[in-house]
Amino acid sequence: MKRDIKLFPRVRPYIDTKSLNYHIAQKNDFEFVAKTAALFSTNDFYFTNGRSGLKWILFKLSKLKKKKLRIGVQAFTCQVVVQAILESLNTPVFLDIDLSSFTTPLKCIDFEQIDVLILTHLFGIPNPDYFQICEWCHSKNIYLIEDLALTFQSSFDGSGIGKAGDAAFFSFGFDKPVSCYQGGMLRVNNTKLADKVAEDYCTLQKESTAEQIKDLRKLQLAYELYDECKYQPGYPYMIGDSLLPILTRVNHQYLLTKSFKIQKLFSGLYDRLTKHSPSIKVKRMGPIKISYLDTMFKIYPQIHKIRLTAAKMAREKIQSVFSDVIVPSLSQDFEPTWHRLPILALESQKKKIIQWALGNQIEIGTFNWNHLCFEPFTIYRKVNPSNYPQANAAKNRILNLPLWSEAIWAF
Repeated sequence: MKRDIKLFPRVRPYIDTKSLNYHIAQKNDFEFVAKTAALFSTNDFYFTNGRSGLKWILFKLSKLKKKKLRIGVQAFTCQVVVQAILESLNTPVFLDIDLSSFTTPLKCIDFEQIDVLILTHLFGIPNPDYFQICEWCHSKNIYLIEDLALTFQSSFDGSGIGKAGDAAFFSFGFDKPVSCYQGGMLRVNNTKLADKVAEDYCTLQKESTAEQIKDLRKLQLAYELYDECKYQPGYPYMIGDSLLPILTRVNHQYLLTKSFKIQKLFSGLYDRLTKHSPSIKVKRMGPIKISYLDTMFKIYPQIHKIRLTAAKMAREKIQSVFSDVIVPSLSQDFEPTWHRLPILALESQKKKIIQWALGNQIEIGTFNWNHLCFEPFTIYRKVNPSNYPQANAAKNRILNLPLWSEAIWAF
């Protein structure tokens, strides 16, 4: 039974159902698995998540340089970036951002204080100083790694983002522009660097066929869970391993539509009772998931166009109702990748905007993070957020509007 009221979900990546079902069915087809090996290119390295690819390349760079590296990273980004830096035995150097683009501008970078720069194109918005930063890094022999976890196929002045740096890493989690439930990719543009690390990559443990199929089934179930006729606000989209056998062997349609509270309770208990290692495990992604992603890469350009249209309508609507919010208004040279549109609102307005959105069957909220990237780490407890005023303002004022591809965001 479907719910009477539709609610536009806060996260629901586009998936190709036919292709997904096909890839799940290939779990025992060894010939298919062998053929997918051809999908590997010489400079694309797939991992079980984006953070493991980042940890791996930073560790390799440290070994090549034979020293502990200083890694420049913007203060307003996901904490797992800092985790990857620390676990690669390097040191983060935090940088402020510009509120108009949510990324670190050239003026905030002291190139004398860093050996590597992680340049984050946040929320799909290309860094406005992209080419100048690339030139500075090249002239100073600083490795440039681009964070494209929330960005896919954005461009600036007709050039695709992620191609000018030494490397770029992608995330394919459920809440990312392209998804295989969990996964990541490291694209090494620096040919010499790619040659140096390729042999070591091949020695890494690869996820099993069972692990790949488990992720694709989770993607399938989470996609159903987030159908606009079934979705309820705040529902947890990460499906625990202990729940997967239940949802695949019983009438999961009933569980998804009738037992939201029970499912949410079990998900919460699972998270509290299972003690996962806090460390990032570096593993290679398996060929079945890589093949599915290859299908999605080919489909994505048409999804990109729909999201651009949706973002334009969303921006116009939100600003017509709340005139004092700040929504990115980008130069014509920019073509962002929208899957969530960021808006900045006063603290006093945020609750009002969230309630207004729910009244229009849309869930708006802080769906990425509500802290600076160093705040969850006890070793940075004494770091004052006011040292990064723009990043701190973004943390306090940010809201996200979902712009998924199945429907145009309009009401």
